[in-house]
Amino acid sequence: LVRLGVMGEGECSITSLVQAVSVIDQSSDGRVSLPALSRAIGVARGLRKQQTQAKQQRHKQRQVFLNTKYSDSVPVDIVKLDKNSKSLYNFERSLEKFRSQQRELLIQHNEVDGGEPELV
Repeated sequence: LVRLGVMGEGECSITSLVQAVSVIDQSSDGRVSLPALSRAIGVARGLRKQQTQAKQQRHKQRQVFLNTKYSDSVPVDIVKLDKNSKSLYNFERSLEKFRSQQRELLIQHNEVDGGEPELV
């Protein structure tokens, strides 16, 4: 393997190689058949692809979370107020939601007790 450039000198012990060969080809007599090696490489590539896809999926979910929440430590939805509200009622409802969330943040950070509501 060193001569073929697959591994560097001293990169892997003989014991580790023997163990790897026995995992790749369980009927091995110390040599690995090409079909068994090809299957092992295919499985390894498949696992790596699954890991990469899972990592990308977690990253996407994290981005969605961060775009809709303030942060991990403050699990409160982001509120966007519509300046051109279709009605005063919708605006008041959005404003009340905003104030409620601000209150939750103040309570969470111990800047105000849970007693009487304060104007924000």
